[in-house]
Amino acid sequence: MGFTSDPGFPVTPGVFQTVCSCTSDHFDYFVLKLNPDGSKPVYSTFLGEKRFNVQEPTTITLDAQGIAHLVTRSSPITAQVAEPSIRIRMLSSTGSRVVFDRSLIMKTAVFDFVADGLDNLILSGAATAIDAPPDVGAFQDGRSFAAIVRVSDGAVLYSARLPFVLTAAAPDHKGGFIVLGGLANAQTVDDGAWSQVRFVPDAVSRPAVLAISNSAQSFLESSIAPGEIVNIYWTNLGPRPTQKAEFDAQGHLPFTLGGTRVEIGGVPAALLTVGDQEVTVVVPFSTPSDDSVGVQVTANGQPSNTAVLFRTAAEPQILAPALNQDGTLNSADHPAGGGEILTAFINGAGALSPTSEEGAAGNAGQTIVLPVAAVASRLGHSPQYNFSGPAEVVYAGAAPGLVGVTQLNLKLPQGPTSPTLPAALMVTIGDQSTYAGFWMRR
Repeated sequence: MGFTSDPGFPVTPGVFQTVCSCTSDHFDYFVLKLNPDGSKPVYSTFLGEKRFNVQEPTTITLDAQGIAHLVTRSSPITAQVAEPSIRIRMLSSTGSRVVFDRSLIMKTAVFDFVADGLDNLILSGAATAIDAPPDVGAFQDGRSFAAIVRVSDGAVLYSARLPFVLTAAAPDHKGGFIVLGGLANAQTVDDGAWSQVRFVPDAVSRPAVLAISNSAQSFLESSIAPGEIVNIYWTNLGPRPTQKAEFDAQGHLPFTLGGTRVEIGGVPAALLTVGDQEVTVVVPFSTPSDDSVGVQVTANGQPSNTAVLFRTAAEPQILAPALNQDGTLNSADHPAGGGEILTAFINGAGALSPTSEEGAAGNAGQTIVLPVAAVASRLGHSPQYNFSGPAEVVYAGAAPGLVGVTQLNLKLPQGPTSPTLPAALMVTIGDQSTYAGFWMRR
């Protein structure tokens, strides 16, 4: 199947369309079926559909009866149609007639399709392109969609909204499909990691885990560290509305809340918040020291898939803003001075000594096990104001009263005399570094 603008393109007698609906600047589809050894055509026919000179994707499959299933896409800029659509046609085994012809009207032209080999189409694209509501058990929110449409009658068998900027969709040849796209967190869906995910339609509303991030930043992670606070994203993970955890009488966070439980490496994780599309937990300090660990959510007795991440000793991210020596929040109006103490809070600093009880707040007697170093710098300004130097680590340990958060008290280096200007702080824990801005004066 293809395009041609040549009215002399060879066709065979008795086929559906023997005259090309083409001109010097318009195309027509042709369908050519060859015999098994490819030595001669079984039939060759035009489809009689005039097209502009911008090609659209097409797909063709052949069923057991020799009927060709033809799928084409039309949009106002590429064909003489008023609305974007997908046209599904079935051509008889001899190519002599069209035995089925149906168009699916789409709301916008931002979509694509591929045949799945099971007489269905996998449609994907911008969520604004389709009217079909998402199925029960499917992800409900997102700027993209994916759907399974039956070729024989155009019925939508499955539809989901996806938190991707979709690049491609492909069938898995088992009734599901695989999508590839750019993904950040389930809220913003802007810049972030590439993700490849396989979907299997399911009428049961089950929890599903798609992505995990350090709660101090929005980019998705491929690794987690003991004691790190992480956000788990996808769907059917917990109750609506979101529930927030509270400490019990013994000072511990719950391991089950709103019917939701999370295990990381088989170890229950303390819960901070649970909701339908996001759960926030503390990675257990007792997570097995394997190279990788599985993250699984159980909601109302239904287990999710297991998301596998690398286990790392530390995955630090600086929580903003920092605190100045006088207890004020660091800002342009309240900058830190050279030689003063700046307190930074870290998520994902790794193991503490002695280790905290799971789900319990930290105390000042616990220190970060890995080596800690910090550098403060002020660059990109007038040369007389620029500097870079180590910040003395006065304290590196648990943040008293907080869960999953560590505290660094850093003595800033003396920089050159300057007005209040933005500066940068680099903290290295083990072999992992994290960066944040702060305001400094001299």
